[in-house]
Amino acid sequence: MAVDPLIGTRVGNYKVGSLLGAGGMAQVYRATHVEIGREAALKVLSHDVAAMPDAVRRFRVEAQAVNKINHPNIVQIFDFGVLPDERPYYLMELFTGESLAEHIRRVGAMPLSDTLVIADAVLDALDAAHRAKIIHRDLKPDNVFLARSSGRSDVKLLDFGIAKLLDDQPFDKTRTGSLLGTPSYMSPEQCEGRQSEIGPATDIYAVGCMLYEMLSGTLPFDAESLGGLLMQHMTTTPRPLLDRALGVPEPVSAIIMSCLAKRPEDRPASAGVLRNRLLPFLTQARTSELAATQHGDLPVGLPAPMIPAAAPRPATPATAVLPPTPAPPRAAPGATMRVRSRVPLAAGAIAIVAAATVVVLLLVTRRTRTPPAADASAIVAPSADAARPDAAIAAPPPIDAPVADAPSADAPPDARPTLEDRLMTLKRLCDDHTFSPEECKQRRKQILDEFNDPR
Repeated sequence: MAVDPLIGTRVGNYKVGSLLGAGGMAQVYRATHVEIGREAALKVLSHDVAAMPDAVRRFRVEAQAVNKINHPNIVQIFDFGVLPDERPYYLMELFTGESLAEHIRRVGAMPLSDTLVIADAVLDALDAAHRAKIIHRDLKPDNVFLARSSGRSDVKLLDFGIAKLLDDQPFDKTRTGSLLGTPSYMSPEQCEGRQSEIGPATDIYAVGCMLYEMLSGTLPFDAESLGGLLMQHMTTTPRPLLDRALGVPEPVSAIIMSCLAKRPEDRPASAGVLRNRLLPFLTQARTSELAATQHGDLPVGLPAPMIPAAAPRPATPATAVLPPTPAPPRAAPGATMRVRSRVPLAAGAIAIVAAATVVVLLLVTRRTRTPPAADASAIVAPSADAARPDAAIAAPPPIDAPVADAPSADAPPDARPTLEDRLMTLKRLCDDHTFSPEECKQRRKQILDEFNDPR
Protein backbone atom coordinates (compact mmCIF):
# COMPACT_ATOMS: atom_id res chain seq x y z
CA MET A 1 0.00 0.00 0.00
CA ALA A 2 1.43 3.37 -1.03
CA VAL A 3 2.30 5.79 1.76
CA ASP A 4 0.62 9.22 1.56
CA PRO A 5 3.50 11.64 0.88
CA LEU A 6 1.76 14.44 2.78
CA ILE A 7 1.72 12.60 6.13
CA GLY A 8 4.61 13.68 8.35
CA THR A 9 5.33 16.91 6.44
CA ARG A 10 4.75 20.47 7.63
CA VAL A 11 2.10 22.79 6.27
CA GLY A 12 2.76 26.22 7.71
CA ASN A 13 3.11 25.79 11.46
CA TYR A 14 1.29 22.45 11.48
CA LYS A 15 2.60 18.90 11.11
CA VAL A 16 0.36 16.61 9.06
CA GLY A 17 -0.79 13.48 10.89
CA SER A 18 -3.23 10.75 9.98
CA LEU A 19 -5.80 10.80 7.20
CA LEU A 20 -9.27 11.41 8.68
CA GLY A 21 -11.32 11.03 5.53
CA ALA A 22 -11.28 11.25 1.75
CA GLY A 23 -13.90 12.02 -0.85
CA GLY A 24 -14.07 12.67 -4.57
CA MET A 25 -12.88 16.25 -4.21
CA ALA A 26 -10.62 16.48 -1.16
CA GLN A 27 -8.82 14.72 1.68
CA VAL A 28 -8.94 15.75 5.33
CA TYR A 29 -6.00 15.13 7.68
CA ARG A 30 -5.37 15.59 11.37
CA ALA A 31 -2.73 18.29 11.89
CA THR A 32 -0.94 19.50 15.02
CA HIS A 33 0.68 22.88 15.68
CA VAL A 34 4.38 22.15 16.24
CA GLU A 35 4.79 24.77 18.97
CA ILE A 36 1.60 24.89 21.01
CA GLY A 37 0.12 21.46 20.21
CA ARG A 38 -3.24 22.74 18.95
CA GLU A 39 -4.98 20.18 16.75
CA ALA A 40 -6.76 21.15 13.55
CA ALA A 41 -8.24 19.59 10.43
CA LEU A 42 -6.34 20.11 7.18
CA LYS A 43 -8.51 19.95 4.04
CA VAL A 44 -6.63 19.58 0.74
CA LEU A 45 -8.10 19.37 -2.76
CA SER A 46 -7.24 16.23 -4.69
CA HIS A 47 -4.82 16.47 -7.63
CA ASP A 48 -7.53 16.06 -10.27
CA VAL A 49 -9.86 18.63 -8.74
CA ALA A 50 -7.04 21.11 -8.13
CA ALA A 51 -6.56 21.24 -11.90
CA MET A 52 -10.11 22.60 -12.33
CA PRO A 53 -10.21 26.42 -11.95
CA ASP A 54 -13.91 26.42 -11.07
CA ALA A 55 -13.40 23.92 -8.24
CA VAL A 56 -10.47 25.92 -6.87
CA ARG A 57 -12.66 29.03 -6.94
CA ARG A 58 -15.39 27.29 -4.96
CA PHE A 59 -12.80 26.12 -2.44
CA ARG A 60 -11.66 29.69 -1.94
CA VAL A 61 -15.27 30.96 -1.79
CA GLU A 62 -15.93 28.58 1.10
CA ALA A 63 -13.05 30.00 3.14
CA GLN A 64 -14.12 33.57 2.36
CA ALA A 65 -17.78 32.90 3.19
CA VAL A 66 -17.05 31.24 6.54
CA ASN A 67 -14.65 34.02 7.54
CA LYS A 68 -17.23 36.67 6.59
CA ILE A 69 -20.02 35.09 8.67
CA ASN A 70 -17.95 34.28 11.79
CA HIS A 71 -20.67 32.42 13.73
CA PRO A 72 -20.10 29.89 16.55
CA ASN A 73 -22.37 27.31 14.86
CA ILE A 74 -20.36 27.47 11.61
CA VAL A 75 -17.04 25.67 11.30
CA GLN A 76 -14.16 28.12 11.66
CA ILE A 77 -11.45 28.28 8.95
CA PHE A 78 -8.30 30.02 10.18
CA ASP A 79 -5.69 29.52 7.44
CA PHE A 80 -5.64 29.15 3.65
CA GLY A 81 -2.77 28.46 1.28
CA VAL A 82 -1.30 26.40 -1.57
CA LEU A 83 0.96 23.35 -1.19
CA PRO A 84 4.23 23.02 -3.17
CA ASP A 85 2.38 20.68 -5.58
CA GLU A 86 -0.10 23.56 -6.24
CA ARG A 87 -3.02 22.02 -4.40
CA PRO A 88 -4.97 24.56 -2.30
CA TYR A 89 -5.68 23.80 1.35
CA TYR A 90 -7.20 25.34 4.42
CA LEU A 91 -6.98 24.63 8.15
CA MET A 92 -10.19 24.47 10.19
CA GLU A 93 -11.55 23.37 13.55
CA LEU A 94 -11.18 19.69 14.39
CA PHE A 95 -14.27 17.96 15.82
CA THR A 96 -15.21 14.60 17.23
CA GLY A 97 -18.76 13.34 16.91
CA GLU A 98 -20.97 12.43 13.97
CA SER A 99 -22.90 14.10 11.19
CA LEU A 100 -26.65 14.57 11.45
CA ALA A 101 -26.99 12.16 8.52
CA GLU A 102 -25.16 9.44 10.48
CA HIS A 103 -27.30 10.19 13.51
CA ILE A 104 -30.56 9.83 11.55
CA ARG A 105 -29.34 6.56 9.98
CA ARG A 106 -28.54 5.25 13.45
CA VAL A 107 -31.66 6.28 15.37
CA GLY A 108 -34.34 6.91 12.73
CA ALA A 109 -37.04 9.46 13.54
CA MET A 110 -35.89 11.86 16.26
CA PRO A 111 -37.80 13.29 19.26
CA LEU A 112 -39.32 16.73 18.80
CA SER A 113 -37.11 18.42 21.40
CA ASP A 114 -33.87 17.06 19.87
CA THR A 115 -35.00 18.10 16.40
CA LEU A 116 -35.90 21.63 17.48
CA VAL A 117 -32.63 22.10 19.39
CA ILE A 118 -30.63 21.27 16.26
CA ALA A 119 -32.93 23.37 14.06
CA ASP A 120 -32.53 26.33 16.41
CA ALA A 121 -28.73 26.27 16.04
CA VAL A 122 -28.86 25.76 12.25
CA LEU A 123 -31.34 28.59 11.77
CA ASP A 124 -29.32 30.94 13.96
CA ALA A 125 -26.24 30.23 11.81
CA LEU A 126 -28.25 30.62 8.59
CA ASP A 127 -29.71 33.92 9.75
CA ALA A 128 -26.16 35.23 10.28
CA ALA A 129 -25.10 33.93 6.85
CA HIS A 130 -28.06 35.51 5.09
CA ARG A 131 -27.46 38.85 6.80
CA ALA A 132 -23.90 38.61 5.46
CA LYS A 133 -25.46 38.08 1.99
CA ILE A 134 -24.32 34.44 1.74
CA ILE A 135 -26.62 31.58 0.68
CA HIS A 136 -25.44 28.06 1.54
CA ARG A 137 -27.29 26.26 -1.31
CA ASP A 138 -26.34 22.74 -0.15
CA LEU A 139 -27.97 22.28 3.24
CA LYS A 140 -28.45 18.63 4.15
CA PRO A 141 -27.84 16.37 7.18
CA ASP A 142 -24.37 15.48 5.86
CA ASN A 143 -23.39 19.15 6.25
CA VAL A 144 -24.60 19.45 9.85
CA PHE A 145 -22.14 18.03 12.38
CA LEU A 146 -22.99 17.10 15.97
CA ALA A 147 -19.67 17.88 17.60
CA ARG A 148 -18.62 16.74 21.08
CA SER A 149 -16.13 18.74 23.10
CA SER A 150 -15.35 19.07 26.82
CA GLY A 151 -18.39 17.11 27.95
CA ARG A 152 -20.90 19.03 25.85
CA SER A 153 -22.29 18.80 22.37
CA ASP A 154 -22.71 21.49 19.75
CA VAL A 155 -24.07 21.94 16.23
CA LYS A 156 -21.70 22.96 13.44
CA LEU A 157 -22.75 23.89 9.92
CA LEU A 158 -20.24 22.72 7.29
CA ASP A 159 -19.38 22.93 3.60
CA PHE A 160 -20.00 26.35 2.10
CA GLY A 161 -18.19 25.11 -1.02
CA ILE A 162 -21.00 26.09 -3.39
CA ALA A 163 -22.21 29.03 -1.34
CA LYS A 164 -23.61 31.92 -3.31
CA LEU A 165 -22.21 35.33 -2.40
CA LEU A 166 -24.98 37.70 -3.38
CA ASP A 167 -22.44 40.41 -4.15
CA ASP A 168 -20.69 38.06 -6.61
CA GLN A 169 -23.27 37.90 -9.40
CA PRO A 170 -20.98 37.37 -12.44
CA PHE A 171 -19.97 33.91 -11.22
CA ASP A 172 -23.58 32.72 -11.17
CA LYS A 173 -24.57 34.39 -14.45
CA THR A 174 -22.06 32.22 -16.29
CA ARG A 175 -23.79 29.12 -14.89
CA THR A 176 -27.40 29.82 -15.80
CA GLY A 177 -29.41 26.59 -15.85
CA SER A 178 -26.80 24.54 -13.96
CA LEU A 179 -27.81 22.39 -11.00
CA LEU A 180 -25.89 23.05 -7.78
CA GLY A 181 -26.95 21.22 -4.64
CA THR A 182 -28.10 17.80 -3.43
CA PRO A 183 -31.32 16.69 -5.23
CA SER A 184 -33.17 15.40 -2.14
CA TYR A 185 -32.97 18.85 -0.53
CA MET A 186 -33.07 21.16 -3.56
CA SER A 187 -35.73 23.85 -3.84
CA PRO A 188 -37.95 24.12 -6.94
CA GLU A 189 -35.96 27.14 -8.15
CA GLN A 190 -32.74 25.11 -7.89
CA CYS A 191 -34.30 22.14 -9.68
CA GLU A 192 -35.33 24.40 -12.57
CA GLY A 193 -31.95 26.16 -12.66
CA ARG A 194 -33.47 29.59 -11.96
CA GLN A 195 -30.25 31.03 -10.53
CA SER A 196 -31.58 34.58 -10.26
CA GLU A 197 -34.28 33.40 -7.81
CA ILE A 198 -31.90 31.64 -5.43
CA GLY A 199 -31.87 33.43 -2.08
CA PRO A 200 -32.55 32.88 1.63
CA ALA A 201 -35.82 31.07 0.82
CA THR A 202 -33.74 28.42 -0.99
CA ASP A 203 -31.98 27.50 2.25
CA ILE A 204 -35.28 27.59 4.17
CA TYR A 205 -36.71 24.99 1.76
CA ALA A 206 -33.73 22.71 2.49
CA VAL A 207 -34.27 23.20 6.24
CA GLY A 208 -37.89 22.14 5.75
CA CYS A 209 -36.74 18.93 4.05
CA MET A 210 -34.31 18.26 6.90
CA LEU A 211 -36.92 18.88 9.63
CA TYR A 212 -39.37 16.61 7.81
CA GLU A 213 -36.74 13.87 7.65
CA MET A 214 -35.61 14.30 11.28
CA LEU A 215 -39.14 13.97 12.68
CA SER A 216 -40.45 11.25 10.35
CA GLY A 217 -37.31 9.32 9.41
CA THR A 218 -38.18 9.75 5.73
CA LEU A 219 -37.67 12.45 3.11
CA PRO A 220 -40.65 14.46 1.82
CA PHE A 221 -39.92 13.28 -1.74
CA ASP A 222 -38.52 10.04 -3.11
CA ALA A 223 -38.23 8.78 -6.70
CA GLU A 224 -36.35 6.11 -8.63
CA SER A 225 -34.72 8.60 -10.97
CA LEU A 226 -33.11 12.01 -10.68
CA GLY A 227 -35.62 13.48 -13.16
CA GLY A 228 -38.55 12.10 -11.18
CA LEU A 229 -37.16 13.53 -7.94
CA LEU A 230 -36.63 16.98 -9.44
CA MET A 231 -40.14 16.91 -10.90
CA GLN A 232 -41.63 16.12 -7.49
CA HIS A 233 -39.85 19.09 -5.93
CA MET A 234 -41.23 21.32 -8.68
CA THR A 235 -44.82 20.07 -8.95
CA THR A 236 -45.86 17.67 -6.15
CA THR A 237 -47.22 18.56 -2.73
CA PRO A 238 -45.52 16.34 -0.15
CA ARG A 239 -47.51 14.04 2.08
CA PRO A 240 -48.44 15.93 5.30
CA LEU A 241 -45.88 15.49 8.04
CA LEU A 242 -48.68 14.61 10.49
CA ASP A 243 -49.32 11.42 8.47
CA ARG A 244 -45.72 10.26 8.93
CA ALA A 245 -44.70 11.65 12.32
CA LEU A 246 -47.24 10.81 15.01
CA GLY A 247 -47.17 13.07 18.03
CA VAL A 248 -45.84 16.15 16.27
CA PRO A 249 -48.03 19.15 17.20
CA GLU A 250 -50.18 20.33 14.33
CA PRO A 251 -48.80 23.92 14.45
CA VAL A 252 -45.24 22.56 14.18
CA SER A 253 -46.25 20.46 11.18
CA ALA A 254 -47.87 23.51 9.57
CA ILE A 255 -44.70 25.57 10.04
CA ILE A 256 -42.52 22.86 8.48
CA MET A 257 -44.89 22.34 5.57
CA SER A 258 -44.82 26.10 4.91
CA CYS A 259 -41.05 25.80 4.39
CA LEU A 260 -41.77 23.39 1.52
CA ALA A 261 -43.96 25.82 -0.43
CA LYS A 262 -43.22 25.80 -4.15
CA ARG A 263 -42.96 29.60 -4.42
CA PRO A 264 -40.13 31.24 -2.44
CA GLU A 265 -42.39 34.09 -1.34
CA ASP A 266 -44.78 31.61 0.35
CA ARG A 267 -42.08 30.30 2.70
CA PRO A 268 -41.15 31.96 6.03
CA ALA A 269 -39.69 35.39 5.34
CA SER A 270 -36.28 34.63 6.86
CA ALA A 271 -34.34 32.10 8.91
CA GLY A 272 -34.80 34.38 11.92
CA VAL A 273 -38.59 34.42 11.50
CA LEU A 274 -38.68 30.62 11.18
CA ARG A 275 -36.50 30.24 14.27
CA ASN A 276 -38.82 32.49 16.32
CA ARG A 277 -41.87 30.51 15.22
CA LEU A 278 -40.33 27.22 16.37
CA LEU A 279 -38.80 28.53 19.61
CA PRO A 280 -42.01 28.35 21.76
CA PHE A 281 -42.41 24.68 20.86
CA LEU A 282 -38.79 23.96 21.79
CA THR A 283 -39.34 25.59 25.18
CA GLN A 284 -42.57 23.67 25.72
CA ALA A 285 -41.08 20.32 24.64
CA ARG A 286 -38.20 20.68 27.08
CA THR A 287 -40.55 21.81 29.88
CA SER A 288 -42.85 18.82 29.25
CA GLU A 289 -39.91 16.42 29.38
CA LEU A 290 -38.70 17.96 32.64
CA ALA A 291 -42.18 17.67 34.18
CA ALA A 292 -42.52 14.06 33.01
CA THR A 293 -39.15 13.20 34.54
CA GLN A 294 -40.00 14.87 37.85
CA HIS A 295 -43.30 12.99 38.04
CA GLY A 296 -41.63 9.67 37.31
CA ASP A 297 -43.12 9.22 33.85
CA LEU A 298 -39.69 9.19 32.24
CA PRO A 299 -36.42 7.74 33.54
CA VAL A 300 -33.62 10.20 34.19
CA GLY A 301 -31.18 9.90 31.30
CA LEU A 302 -29.11 12.04 29.00
CA PRO A 303 -29.76 15.75 28.48
CA ALA A 304 -31.18 16.98 25.19
CA PRO A 305 -28.35 17.29 22.65
CA MET A 306 -26.55 20.58 22.05
CA ILE A 307 -27.71 22.26 25.30
CA PRO A 308 -25.64 21.25 28.34
CA ALA A 309 -28.18 22.63 30.84
CA ALA A 310 -31.20 21.08 29.12
CA ALA A 311 -33.80 19.10 31.02
CA PRO A 312 -33.06 15.37 31.53
CA ARG A 313 -34.65 13.04 29.01
CA PRO A 314 -34.83 9.25 28.46
CA ALA A 315 -31.62 7.41 27.67
CA THR A 316 -32.72 6.45 24.15
CA PRO A 317 -30.51 5.96 21.08
CA ALA A 318 -31.67 9.39 19.82
CA THR A 319 -29.43 11.11 22.37
CA ALA A 320 -26.54 8.67 22.27
CA VAL A 321 -24.31 11.31 20.69
CA LEU A 322 -23.72 12.75 24.15
CA PRO A 323 -21.45 11.34 26.86
CA PRO A 324 -23.35 9.56 29.65
CA THR A 325 -24.08 11.47 32.84
CA PRO A 326 -21.40 10.54 35.41
CA ALA A 327 -22.61 8.50 38.37
CA PRO A 328 -22.49 10.17 41.79
CA PRO A 329 -19.50 9.25 43.98
CA ARG A 330 -20.13 6.16 46.12
CA ALA A 331 -19.92 6.77 49.84
CA ALA A 332 -18.01 4.48 52.17
CA PRO A 333 -20.14 1.74 53.88
CA GLY A 334 -19.87 3.38 57.30
CA ALA A 335 -20.94 6.74 55.97
CA THR A 336 -23.95 5.17 54.26
CA MET A 337 -25.16 3.62 57.50
CA ARG A 338 -24.82 6.91 59.38
CA VAL A 339 -26.81 8.78 56.72
CA ARG A 340 -29.59 6.20 56.75
CA SER A 341 -29.86 6.36 60.54
CA ARG A 342 -30.67 10.08 60.31
CA VAL A 343 -33.38 9.72 57.64
CA PRO A 344 -36.37 9.13 60.03
CA LEU A 345 -35.38 12.12 62.20
CA ALA A 346 -34.93 14.39 59.18
CA ALA A 347 -38.25 13.29 57.68
CA GLY A 348 -40.09 14.00 60.95
CA ALA A 349 -38.57 17.47 61.22
CA ILE A 350 -39.49 18.29 57.63
CA ALA A 351 -43.09 17.15 58.20
CA ILE A 352 -43.47 19.38 61.28
CA VAL A 353 -42.07 22.41 59.46
CA ALA A 354 -44.32 21.78 56.44
CA ALA A 355 -47.45 21.53 58.61
CA ALA A 356 -46.63 24.75 60.42
CA THR A 357 -46.02 26.52 57.10
CA VAL A 358 -49.43 25.44 55.76
CA VAL A 359 -51.24 26.77 58.87
CA VAL A 360 -49.48 30.13 58.62
CA LEU A 361 -50.25 30.47 54.92
CA LEU A 362 -53.95 29.72 55.48
CA LEU A 363 -54.18 32.38 58.18
CA VAL A 364 -52.37 34.97 56.06
CA THR A 365 -54.53 34.19 53.02
CA ARG A 366 -57.77 34.69 54.96
CA ARG A 367 -56.64 38.00 56.44
CA THR A 368 -55.19 39.47 53.23
CA ARG A 369 -57.93 38.52 50.80
CA THR A 370 -59.00 41.71 48.99
CA PRO A 371 -61.75 42.56 46.50
CA PRO A 372 -60.79 42.75 42.81
CA ALA A 373 -58.97 45.93 41.79
CA ALA A 374 -60.74 48.38 39.51
CA ASP A 375 -58.00 48.15 36.88
CA ALA A 376 -57.80 44.32 36.87
CA SER A 377 -57.81 44.36 33.07
CA ALA A 378 -54.13 45.39 33.12
CA ILE A 379 -53.21 42.01 34.56
CA VAL A 380 -53.54 40.15 31.27
CA ALA A 381 -52.39 42.82 28.85
CA PRO A 382 -50.37 41.02 26.15
CA SER A 383 -46.64 41.63 26.28
CA ALA A 384 -44.65 43.21 23.45
CA ASP A 385 -43.29 39.80 22.48
CA ALA A 386 -46.80 38.34 22.24
CA ALA A 387 -47.78 41.04 19.73
CA ARG A 388 -45.02 40.15 17.28
CA PRO A 389 -46.20 38.98 13.83
CA ASP A 390 -44.17 35.78 14.14
CA ALA A 391 -46.01 34.86 17.35
CA ALA A 392 -49.30 34.28 15.54
CA ILE A 393 -49.02 30.51 15.95
CA ALA A 394 -49.16 30.02 19.70
CA ALA A 395 -47.77 26.97 21.47
CA PRO A 396 -50.60 24.68 22.65
CA PRO A 397 -51.29 25.05 26.41
CA PRO A 398 -49.76 22.43 28.74
CA ILE A 399 -52.21 19.75 29.88
CA ASP A 400 -51.51 20.53 33.52
CA ALA A 401 -52.34 24.26 33.33
CA PRO A 402 -56.18 24.59 33.60
CA VAL A 403 -56.40 28.17 34.90
CA ALA A 404 -60.04 28.84 33.94
CA ASP A 405 -61.74 26.07 35.94
CA ALA A 406 -64.71 27.46 37.87
CA PRO A 407 -64.57 26.97 41.69
CA SER A 408 -66.83 24.22 43.01
CA ALA A 409 -70.03 25.61 44.53
CA ASP A 410 -69.84 23.29 47.55
CA ALA A 411 -66.12 23.83 48.18
CA PRO A 412 -65.20 25.34 51.57
CA PRO A 413 -64.65 29.13 51.27
CA ASP A 414 -61.00 28.89 52.31
CA ALA A 415 -60.33 26.17 49.72
CA ARG A 416 -61.64 28.23 46.79
CA PRO A 417 -59.07 30.44 44.97
CA THR A 418 -59.64 34.17 45.10
CA LEU A 419 -60.17 36.26 42.01
CA GLU A 420 -56.72 37.75 42.47
CA ASP A 421 -55.15 34.26 42.71
CA ARG A 422 -56.72 33.12 39.46
CA LEU A 423 -55.97 36.32 37.56
CA MET A 424 -52.32 36.28 38.68
CA THR A 425 -52.01 32.63 37.58
CA LEU A 426 -53.47 33.55 34.20
CA LYS A 427 -51.09 36.51 33.89
CA ARG A 428 -48.04 34.27 34.45
CA LEU A 429 -49.20 31.82 31.77
CA CYS A 430 -49.95 34.64 29.34
CA ASP A 431 -46.54 36.22 29.96
CA ASP A 432 -44.95 32.86 29.15
CA HIS A 433 -46.98 32.73 25.88
CA THR A 434 -48.73 29.52 27.02
CA PHE A 435 -51.95 31.04 25.64
CA SER A 436 -52.41 33.33 22.68
CA PRO A 437 -53.48 36.95 23.36
CA GLU A 438 -57.02 36.12 22.25
CA GLU A 439 -57.18 33.11 24.58
CA CYS A 440 -55.90 35.27 27.45
CA LYS A 441 -58.74 37.76 26.90
CA GLN A 442 -61.36 34.98 26.73
CA ARG A 443 -60.07 33.24 29.87
CA ARG A 444 -59.91 36.52 31.83
CA LYS A 445 -63.52 37.32 30.86
CA GLN A 446 -64.59 33.83 31.87
CA ILE A 447 -62.93 34.20 35.30
CA LEU A 448 -64.52 37.61 35.91
CA ASP A 449 -67.94 36.33 34.82
CA GLU A 450 -67.74 33.38 37.21
CA PHE A 451 -66.90 35.58 40.19
CA ASN A 452 -69.55 38.16 39.29
CA ASP A 453 -72.21 35.43 39.09
CA PRO A 454 -72.54 33.84 42.58
CA ARG A 455 -74.31 30.83 41.10
